Amino acid sequence: MRFFLRFFVGLVLKKAIKKEEYLNEKVVRKIKNLISAIIVFFGIMAVLIVFAYSDGILWQIIFKRIVTIFIIYFTFAIMSIGKSVFIVLAHRKGAHFVTQQTLPLFHNLTNIFVVIIVTYITFAFVWGVDMTALLASLGIIGVALSFAAKDTIANFLLGIFIMADQPYQVGDFIDLESGERGEVVDIGIRSTRILTMDDIEIIIPNSIMGNTPVVNESGGP
Repeated sequence: MRFFLRFFVGLVLKKAIKKEEYLNEKVVRKIKNLISAIIVFFGIMAVLIVFAYSDGILWQIIFKRIVTIFIIYFTFAIMSIGKSVFIVLAHRKGAHFVTQQTLPLFHNLTNIFVVIIVTYITFAFVWGVDMTALLASLGIIGVALSFAAKDTIANFLLGIFIMADQPYQVGDFIDLESGERGEVVDIGIRSTRILTMDDIEIIIPNSIMGNTPVVNESGGP
């Protein structure tokens, strides 16, 4: 059964993804390994429930620990698959949103999101811990941080939009309304760096770059 499921999933995934992308086989292999682990986990749990089920506290602790171990493995597997998928997307021709520059950003944000969701599910549903107070505290902390770091957040968001929209790229020669003129040497999450004709590097926050007219002398056909 496990063999046929692995074969079927592999066949479907290979049909769904273009073969010329070199990382596709790696993605398929990771997904097949995850499915195999899921099948093994449910098999172990079925055997334990049939032959060793008990209403005792010891059985409940063992059951919860086995489930927790599987959830941890599942989490790392999902993060690994997500990274491989983002790498495939970044290597696509004409990629605009997920690129080599934004790849670490999307990978890290996805990992944070997955860890938060899995942690909540594990404590709330497996171990029965009340997460209401913790979620309320995190909400208050998040609001306070958003007010304290509003400029940083603005630079961060506009950095993502600049990388996605690509009004200019590394190597382009640009003119700004404020008078700065030079070659773009780096586009980061927080700022953009340009090098003037006098070999002076100017670091401009993305909140300014996203709200000022930019003349791209290297643009066009």
